[in-house]
Amino acid sequence: MTTIDIKADIKEAQRALDVVSKRQIPFATVLMLNQLAKSTKKRTEIDIKRNLDRPTNYAQRMMGVKFANKSSLTSQVNVRGSVSGGETKVLGHLFAGRGRSGKGFEGALVDKGIMPRGMWAMPGEGAPLDFFGNIKRSFIKQLISSLTGFKVEKKSAQFENRTRKQVKGATTSQFFVVNKSKPGGLPLGIWQNVGFGSGKALRPIIIFVRKEPVYDRYFDLPKTAGGVIAKDAAYEFDRAMRNAIATANI
Repeated sequence: MTTIDIKADIKEAQRALDVVSKRQIPFATVLMLNQLAKSTKKRTEIDIKRNLDRPTNYAQRMMGVKFANKSSLTSQVNVRGSVSGGETKVLGHLFAGRGRSGKGFEGALVDKGIMPRGMWAMPGEGAPLDFFGNIKRSFIKQLISSLTGFKVEKKSAQFENRTRKQVKGATTSQFFVVNKSKPGGLPLGIWQNVGFGSGKALRPIIIFVRKEPVYDRYFDLPKTAGGVIAKDAAYEFDRAMRNAIATANI
């Protein structure tokens, strides 16, 4: 779980306050905690845009906030899905500096018998990438279909003809899988056999690797939250108290 809690110790603030002010402390504390959480979320989102290369909308919206209330004086900033384990499986490595869990299409490759279990899929030089540097989803879907019993269907032929046209001078195109090691053979993965008038060429589309990809830690959420708290906590509590007292039902 990628989570940081923002708690408050308000004992010191209670001393030297009158009765009305003391009564408003819980309300003011909630306001302060929630503002600190929102500021931490905003700061992290700025870092995401700054540090990731062309982050997807999915990545830019991955931060969530669980707001404090009078019965729970703790606000929480986390990666969406931390509780259920959803998005964290894909994006949690950005905060922990570790390997990532398999992407959806990797599970499909295994289920279809294309990629051996315990392996990971990496884009090859022939893989068509989207604006964000990921393999295009439409391509992955059609590629998997063409490799799992659809070769005789018209749509599979159309797919391979379309991909052939993406290689200058190509006359034929066919995708095939290498999922068993052979001495001197091709690396495991999905390959494209492209024919030309004078011969053929092999292009790696997706390469299967045995070592889990490891990612650097891009974001230090506790450090970000700590910086926001150190810088803004006193100001936010003072502002929240003024607001709470001004709206108190005396």
